[in-house]
Amino acid sequence: MSEPGSTAIIVNSSHTKFIMQQKDEKHPIPQYRGAYSLFGGSIEEGETPKEGLKREFEEEIQHPNIVNELVHKSVFWRTYTLNGITWNEFVCHIFIAEIDDPLFEELGEILKDPTVITEGGL
Repeated sequence: MSEPGSTAIIVNSSHTKFIMQQKDEKHPIPQYRGAYSLFGGSIEEGETPKEGLKREFEEEIQHPNIVNELVHKSVFWRTYTLNGITWNEFVCHIFIAEIDDPLFEELGEILKDPTVITEGGL
């Protein structure tokens, strides 16, 4: 069974840094607790890949101004098919979100605050 998803590689303007999230201990899939991942997840029925990415940003980052900027800066890169722990096949639409260094640093600081995000931090 194929499961569609979207994810983003969030990079600074010089492409020397990228941000990942660490899943917290409350993640519903035990194997993912404490694991690092890119931002993103499954696409819900009726969503485009970019709409799914926006919803995942909203769920995971919960900071409207940064979410809007990330969505605006997200450019489709490629699609991969992955095999994973909880699915047979995962068709993943990958975006790259290049953001300026001040916003990149601000996002890094926000993600260090566990009250701001739902799925883990840096």
